[in-house]
Amino acid sequence: MALGLGILCGAWLVGSTPGAEPTAIDTVDIAAALDVRPGATCIEHERLATQVRAWLEAPQIDARLRIAVVGDEESPLRLSFTLRRGEEIIAVRAFDPAPERCTDLHAVVGLAIALAIDATVLESVGVEPRPPTPPSAPPKVDRVTQPPPRLGPKPRARPRVWRMRTDLTGLFTYGHPPGVGGGAKLVLDFSWREILELGTGAIAASSGSQPVGDGAATFSVVGALGQICAGPPWRVWRPRGCVGVIAGAAIAAGQGFMVDQTSRVAWVVVPFGADVRVRLARRVSFTLGVDGLAAVVQPVFEAVTITQESVVRRFPTVGLALEAGLSILVW
Repeated sequence: MALGLGILCGAWLVGSTPGAEPTAIDTVDIAAALDVRPGATCIEHERLATQVRAWLEAPQIDARLRIAVVGDEESPLRLSFTLRRGEEIIAVRAFDPAPERCTDLHAVVGLAIALAIDATVLESVGVEPRPPTPPSAPPKVDRVTQPPPRLGPKPRARPRVWRMRTDLTGLFTYGHPPGVGGGAKLVLDFSWREILELGTGAIAASSGSQPVGDGAATFSVVGALGQICAGPPWRVWRPRGCVGVIAGAAIAAGQGFMVDQTSRVAWVVVPFGADVRVRLARRVSFTLGVDGLAAVVQPVFEAVTITQESVVRRFPTVGLALEAGLSILVW
């Protein structure tokens, strides 16, 4: 009995000795713990994992650690990473601006991640963290067991210069076509640095049935649009001034005349005015604007009533168009 108690006490003393071997921690390969979403940057999963391994001088880390690296969707010079242990956020680091060269970007981000991981591991066992020693030579890659790195997009030194938007707006018109009417306009805008925009599109409008002598006619216009706009590159709301040309056809469908027919004549106007875009979401803006329509080719329609009276209906020299709708960023 005394011998058995002695053995149990000895075992307890061995298990509680400060120098006893600690319990092993589950580990995982660094690549498996790394989640990379490059966005507009040139950061790559395999290259970054290789850099972290080299800085840490170890291929494995605590299985509870997760590293999320997120690049900005628009700028190639903005990047951040978040280090978690389970559900707990351990470290967050943002790079704005980040290095322009891809080699420098991977090295800097890899070093920052290694420093965060190294500090996390040492603090968990009560030891002051120390910076990892830079590798004396490029890390060796096992060509047999490790697949070749994926080729990523070429790095961009600056944000995209040209962008394309689609503007779809409803119209309230006066004078072109005659009377009060409505319609729609579709424009593709090609923007240079969010300052100068070249647009091309189409427009259609109708004022419904209008009295012409003893009869009536339905007036409509349809045409192709080209315009140039300029304004400050503000993000939330952006005013613009625009001028362009619309070329197409004016259409009149007559009813109640000696001969009821539909006539088409040339219609050319110069739109000039201003609008404002108010940002609703990252890719969607609300557009509100007003345009004057100066006639270059002024449509004229002539009809003969049942009483043999000649009636002429002429488009005015200047018309008006109010527009409201959405502007969507395509790329």
